[in-house]
Amino acid sequence: MKTFRWFILIYIIFCNILIAENKIKLNLKKSIQLGLYRNYDLKYNKIEQLMKKKIISEKWRAFLPIFSIEYGNSYNVVPVQADTRINTLKFKITQPVYQGGRYYAAYKTAQIDYKTGNKLYSLLLNNIKASIQKQYFSLIVQKEILSIQRKLVEHAKIQRDFAVEENKLGLLTSIDLAEIEAKYNSTQLDAIKAKNKLTDEYNKMKKILYMDWREKIVIDETIISNFSYKKIKQNLDSLILYAYNQRKDLLKQYADLLKANYNYKINKYYYLPEVSLNFEYTLSGEKFYPFTRQWNIGLQFNFMYEGISASENATYSKDINKNGKSVSSSSTVSPFSDLTYIRSYIQAEANLKTLKVKLRQLYHDIAMDVEAKYSMANEKWELLNILSAREKVLKKRDAVYKVKLQLGEAKRVDALKAEIEYYQAQVEKIQGILGYIDSIVDLEMAMGADIGYLNLINSR
Repeated sequence: MKTFRWFILIYIIFCNILIAENKIKLNLKKSIQLGLYRNYDLKYNKIEQLMKKKIISEKWRAFLPIFSIEYGNSYNVVPVQADTRINTLKFKITQPVYQGGRYYAAYKTAQIDYKTGNKLYSLLLNNIKASIQKQYFSLIVQKEILSIQRKLVEHAKIQRDFAVEENKLGLLTSIDLAEIEAKYNSTQLDAIKAKNKLTDEYNKMKKILYMDWREKIVIDETIISNFSYKKIKQNLDSLILYAYNQRKDLLKQYADLLKANYNYKINKYYYLPEVSLNFEYTLSGEKFYPFTRQWNIGLQFNFMYEGISASENATYSKDINKNGKSVSSSSTVSPFSDLTYIRSYIQAEANLKTLKVKLRQLYHDIAMDVEAKYSMANEKWELLNILSAREKVLKKRDAVYKVKLQLGEAKRVDALKAEIEYYQAQVEKIQGILGYIDSIVDLEMAMGADIGYLNLINSR
């Protein structure tokens, strides 16, 4: 028994080692494919769509006839008289003829639910793609930031070492040395923060891709230098018009309006009758054979008016054995059997009017959403240009200070400040690129477009 337990323990450890050593190489395309394949929300949504498709079949079944078989047996004992025993076998078919549009409304509503679900599936798909793309770029940008911070630590260390030697030779004051050492420590702290942030980004990527926490991700680092970005060329009006045609929440709101309209009509014309055709074939007798054969056909009417429900049943019967014929009818009236029709009608009308108002409001909300994302994307573009220009200026400034330092015309602490500001400008530019990418993704989502529709972020 102990040997078996040791075997299980060794097996578990071995599996963990294999998982930990398993490295998954990811580019953007593979990340999206993996995320979509493993996403549980998509799987649940597919199951939900399958159920909605089955509901359509169920609603369609209401138009078809209902067939039933009924068997009865009775034994009647009467004192001082002959006992009787009757066996009855009935075959019944009921065919709905007219239901006041109720079955049709239920069928169309089920169809609308299914079609809306398909649209929402594509919306969910697009949202997942957007989340993966955002996280992928966030990860590679953070990795680039860590690389920049590490380079800065190396350069700051060189300056610190030179400063220590110069201080020993009396060429640098202790105050300047302390300031240089403080800035060196600050770069180390920033590098540690960047490393922790990168670890957090890796964990977020694993979570969004439903990966095991022990699996290692290898990101395609070349993408940071192999992609280009462009400014938005489309005007705002064209983007809003596209959003009106593609936003899935707008299509869903319109679908809800159609369903509410069906419900309103059903409640408004509640008094329309339900008509069904009934056919019955009966075999009866004291023994199972021979039987007395009889069939009948009838029409049944059910309707309600101002809370009063009524039914009328007319039947034509024929006894095959005796060649007898009969016509019968029955009527039923139930006063005030259902007084909820008024509340149902008022509620249906209120829901319909509310959805109409919400639909108009949604058009305005979509336009404002697209406008806000459009403005944000343009602002991010302008900010990125400013950060790029600032980086170039600080790069030249850093080069000038290095030359001045060699010529003895600049203090080492000032040269280190210039270098730190240049590297920080690099980090801010990288963050600006990420901000612009995210703003474009947000704009595409606000438009209801597929991720990449604007074709502003491309790999070279």
